[in-house]
Formats: sequence, C-alpha cells, structure tokens
Amino acid sequence: MARSSTTFKPGNLAALKHGARSQRERESVRRELLLEMRDVIFAEIPEDGRVRGTVHLVELAAHAATDVRQLHDYVDSQGGVISPRGQLRKCAEMMRDREHDLLAYFDRLGFGPRAAAQLAGVLVTGSGGLASRLAAHRRSRALGIPAERNSQ
Repeated sequence: MARSSTTFKPGNLAALKHGARSQRERESVRRELLLEMRDVIFAEIPEDGRVRGTVHLVELAAHAATDVRQLHDYVDSQGGVISPRGQLRKCAEMMRDREHDLLAYFDRLGFGPRAAAQLAGVLVTGSGGLASRLAAHRRSRALGIPAERNSQ
C-alpha cells in the first residue's frame, strides 16, 4: 500500500495518534483549568485585600486546585478511590496531600472557617487583642486617665 502524499502542517490536530491522551491536548486542558482556578481564587479576594505576595500565593493555590480537580476527575471516572480489585488506588494519597496543600493555601489567603476563626482569635485574645484593649480602656476610664494616653 502506497503512503499518502498528504502531509500535516505543524499544529494540525489530525496528526495526533492518541486523541485526548496526547501531550498537546493534555497541556491545553490543564492550561485552561489552571486559568479557571486562578480566576476563581482571585474573585474571592477583594481588590483592597490583596497584599504583597498574594499573586504568588494565588498561583500556588491555583496549581494545587488544578491538581485536586484533575485527580478528582480521574478518580470519579474510575468509579472511586477503591479499585475493582478492592484496593486503594495509588493516586489516593497524592490526592489527599494536594487537598491538604490547597486547604493550607486557602487558610493563608483568608478563605474558610479556619481562617475566620484564626482572625477572630487574634482580634479577641492576646495583648493587642480587642478584649484586652477594651479592658484597658475600662480600667483607664475608671482611673480617670485620658484615652489618648492609654493607647500609647
């Protein structure tokens, strides 16, 4: 059988041998998913709440979120973390580790109940906390000390 004289130009997807498993297609899907995760995370942070280094932290969180999403998609497509032979899939530990990383990034970015609880703890407790400042203010008022002098 003679070989066809038709050649594919660079970038032509018809030349791919393995369809959705091709390197180019996987890169494209991952890049789109990464951009989506980055946009979702940035949408959660108000403009005035962005501090120096937030962009890099969001980038790390977006990569972790992309990994978690891809791992969950894979596990779901395989019917769960337990294989047909009743064994835990090898990717389950990796998925758990990346979820842990993602939650840590979210905590640092101030998302979720843990971050809110930490913020409340800082406001209420400690020498610079809200509760101690209110108590000091009450003591100073009882002693007749002006508020400006007490805050120094």
